[in-house]
Amino acid sequence: MKKNMNIPIYLDRIEGEYSIPDSFNSYTLFFATSYELNKPFDKKYLKKMNKQFKSFGKSIGENHLAVWVKNIDSDDLNVDLGKTYADRLHRWYNSELSFYDGPYLIFMSNTPDAIPRSDDFLVVISFKNKKPEAITEIIEYLEATIRRDEISKYKIQTKLYWLDFETFLVENKESLKTIGKEIIIKVIEKRL
Repeated sequence: MKKNMNIPIYLDRIEGEYSIPDSFNSYTLFFATSYELNKPFDKKYLKKMNKQFKSFGKSIGENHLAVWVKNIDSDDLNVDLGKTYADRLHRWYNSELSFYDGPYLIFMSNTPDAIPRSDDFLVVISFKNKKPEAITEIIEYLEATIRRDEISKYKIQTKLYWLDFETFLVENKESLKTIGKEIIIKVIEKRL
C-alpha cells in the first residue's frame, strides 16, 4: 500500500484480518465500542464528523495516517472492530478504554496492528459527554500539533484536561454560581 493513498483509509477485510500499513510516523483512529453510545451521534452528525476527520487526514500529511473505522458495507462505525482495537490497546498500553466511554479518537506513534516499542505512546480521547464544539477543537488541536511536528503526549493530554474542565464549568455553571454565592456570604458573615 502506498503512502499517498486516499486518506483516511477505510479498513477492508482481508482474509479474515484487518490490515493497517505500518509505514507511517503516526496513526489516528476514530472508532466506536458500543452501538448504544452511537445513538447520540446520529447519522447526520456522524457524516459531519467523518467529513471533518477526512479533512484532518488529508491535512496531516503523507507521513501520518488517519483511519475512520467503519463497516465495509455501510457508513456506520464498526463496533466489533472498535472493541477489538480497544481490547488490544488496553492490553498493549495498559490504558483505560471502557466500551462505555466511546466513541474514541486514538493517537498512536505506532501502528495499532503491532506491539508497541518502548518509546511508543498512545493518547486516548473519549467523546463521551463531549459537545461537538469540543470535539472539533480536539481534532483541530491534534492536527496543528501533527502538522507542526510538536507531537507530545503531555501537551495533548493537557489540552484534553482543560477541555474537560471547561465542559464541567459550562455544564455546572448555575450550581457553581450558587456555591460561590454561599461561600461569599459565609466569608462576609465571619468577618462581621
